[in-house]
Amino acid sequence: MVYILSEEERPEREAQNDFDELFIPAESFSNSSGVFVQAGTDEDDGQIVTNIEDGTWLSYSHINIPETGNYIVEYRVASLNGGLLQIEEGGNPDNAYGNIQIPPTGGHAEWVTVSHELTLQNGIQNFGLKALEGGWNFNWFRFIPEPSTFLSSLWRRDFKIETIIANGQNEEISFFANAPSPERAMVLVYSIEGQVVVGPKWIEISIGRHVIRSGKALLPGVYLLSLNFERDGILAEKFIVK
Repeated sequence: MVYILSEEERPEREAQNDFDELFIPAESFSNSSGVFVQAGTDEDDGQIVTNIEDGTWLSYSHINIPETGNYIVEYRVASLNGGLLQIEEGGNPDNAYGNIQIPPTGGHAEWVTVSHELTLQNGIQNFGLKALEGGWNFNWFRFIPEPSTFLSSLWRRDFKIETIIANGQNEEISFFANAPSPERAMVLVYSIEGQVVVGPKWIEISIGRHVIRSGKALLPGVYLLSLNFERDGILAEKFIVK
């Protein structure tokens, strides 16, 4: 199935994307290879893109990036066995901006939001999404301008995480949170290079100390602990292993 965005729709897309958060429904691609669009199973009841296999690609045209800088790109996905997504310059697959691992979520109707950081130039741009490893469904993606840098970002502002301790001997990472109410989140730990080194692991975030098993001792360096909340939003904080 191929859906071509009409010339009448493109100016409307540009106007819609000129704000702090650039939200793009998955089904609004301007071109694609072999995907299906069907009624969604996510909480927003919108349409979703399915039949994403190895090598499947989707292109999105006329996305207005308001200013040059760092952006957090979130993807709403569901997968039984996981996959790998690459975001690239539309029409130029040799210029890849980055990859992101899609974790097993429990099924093709079990949705999570995953994210990574990109540095983008301002202006009207075209983006391509390519499934380096398929087997996942896709609902939407969005660009969130980063206030400072990836290592100090904080998008959920109703509470915070602090006092992150990595215990190499016990292969544990502990942190304190002061969440106003219990909320389920997927925990990921990134290296300074942006690679996932721990996770994904699902836990319930509340008030107090939380412990996750890292499964390995982390090497000395700077890391990022990221909480990707099931309902919505991200909370992240850096920590140092000496």
